[in-house]
Amino acid sequence: IFLKRAGILKTIKDLKIVVTYEYHKFITDRDINNLADVICSSPHSLETYIAEFGVEKIRQDLKRLNKKLWVYYNQEQYMPDREGLFARLIFGLYLWQLPAEVQCPYVFIQNSSATDFYNQRKGKLGTSDSYAFPDFDSNGNIKALIPTVKLLGLTEGYYDLKYLETLEQKLEMCTDEKKTGPAKKNLEKISAFCTEFKNLNDMLERMDTEAFSKIRKLLAKSIMTVQ
Repeated sequence: IFLKRAGILKTIKDLKIVVTYEYHKFITDRDINNLADVICSSPHSLETYIAEFGVEKIRQDLKRLNKKLWVYYNQEQYMPDREGLFARLIFGLYLWQLPAEVQCPYVFIQNSSATDFYNQRKGKLGTSDSYAFPDFDSNGNIKALIPTVKLLGLTEGYYDLKYLETLEQKLEMCTDEKKTGPAKKNLEKISAFCTEFKNLNDMLERMDTEAFSKIRKLLAKSIMTVQ
């Protein structure tokens, strides 16, 4: 309604429009389809869609509609005591197995009645959406940002993703099948592992630091093999 009433305020060429919307509604809403270049999907609708149709159907949807997919999966209330592993998962392995280009932080710094900067256990959910907390000087100005466990998890997830992308790039460049064969099998093994779960919560329940370390070591070994 707002878009129809507002009209075009200004025409800007080559401007990409990102629309945050529920995935299953996006692919059936012609008005949104015509407006958006990128769909930033809520996590719940995306996982519901995947459970029914599978990840491959999303790839087909995006190709048919000529759209790009972003996702903002930041609801760690499933397991508030594991927000570090949660962040590592959604910014790494989980993002890699989706046909999505970007994982968007819901919020970087947040303070409210439910979450407190200096007491992450104060809120009803026992956690905070914040990736960092501000450190104030005597004048009340922010002098630094204090990283949370969630930010450290995000960092490790980013490195996981870089390892995966590096291996994929090396496999494209290497023509020696004796080297690429084992590395491809390792990548397929990781892909199969990531897609065997019902949803992110199921994946998180069965993942721990040791599991992440095993995958990282397997990736590093495979990268060295195809050098």
